[in-house]
Order: sequence, then structure tokens, then C-alpha cells
Amino acid sequence: MVSNQRYFERRAAEEASRAARAFSAGAKLWHQELAEKFSRLAKSQ
Repeated sequence: MVSNQRYFERRAAEEASRAARAFSAGAKLWHQELAEKFSRLAKSQ
């Protein structure tokens, strides 16, 4: 569905932004992993 794809694209962008602003290395890594996961999900829709 297009709406799912848009949702996953939006979440990927949000998580990438959070990774860029993260204070700790652990938080940055976590948000990067989530961004990659949502990006993969968006492409699979």
C-alpha cells in the first residue's frame, strides 16, 4: 500500500534525524539501525 510506504519513508527520515542528533554512540547506533530497517520496509512495499 502507498500509505504504508509513505509511513515507513517518514519513519526512516525521523530516525535518521534522531541519529544525527543523538548524544551517545549507543543511541546513534540504535536510531541508525531503525532508520535502515524502515528504509528497507519502505522499499519492500
